Amino acid sequence: MGGARLVPPCGGIILTIRAHVVADHELIGEGLRSIIGSGTALHVVEPRRGIRRMPLARVLPPDVVILSVSDWNDTSALLEQAIKSGGSVLVLLHEVELEQAGQLLASGATGVLKLSQAADCLHWAVPAASRGALVLPPEFSSRFLDTYLKPVHACMRKNAARDRLALLSPRELDVLRQVALGRTNPDVAKDLSLSVHTVKDHLRNISRKFSESTRVGMARIAWEADQAFGRDKPPV
Repeated sequence: MGGARLVPPCGGIILTIRAHVVADHELIGEGLRSIIGSGTALHVVEPRRGIRRMPLARVLPPDVVILSVSDWNDTSALLEQAIKSGGSVLVLLHEVELEQAGQLLASGATGVLKLSQAADCLHWAVPAASRGALVLPPEFSSRFLDTYLKPVHACMRKNAARDRLALLSPRELDVLRQVALGRTNPDVAKDLSLSVHTVKDHLRNISRKFSESTRVGMARIAWEADQAFGRDKPPV
């Protein structure tokens, strides 16, 4: 169990980050401790304890567990144990594949880095992981966003949009679909056999329920929910 003190450059309060290094090779473990301790911002104060003594950290749980294990099966098993310590878990692998990184993050890891990147990355990765921030190899960031996070975000936006559409009456939905197709109020009135005044009333109700003041804002919610076009969205 160990602590890394994050020292502000101009004095003031010293933030202590408790870090526990878990490695299946003592030399790698010593190297990681040395890297963390060599920076100007981080200083390690760590009684050396081996990989199998991680449960002893229960008295004072770590903020970050740095987990470096060469065998993939051991990594998965120890990750589960490390998560139980209550700290964020930063996994270091000899080689990082996008699918492996996704599996580890889905299992509860806060970050995944290549072991060869430790010297360049641990000085920012340890504080970031202690705050719960996602830590990835720089070359993986955009690919991970495209593969995992953007689809999840799009799904969340779509579900949120559908929840908002549930607030509308059937007639308000009809009006919204027409607006999403780019039709003017007179066009909507003609297609739905309504007066222009009634169309405006429906739009005011939709605007109030959506907290959207523009036609484009209201239409975008319909596009996100795939109500008007499925996957096809007209240009704004």
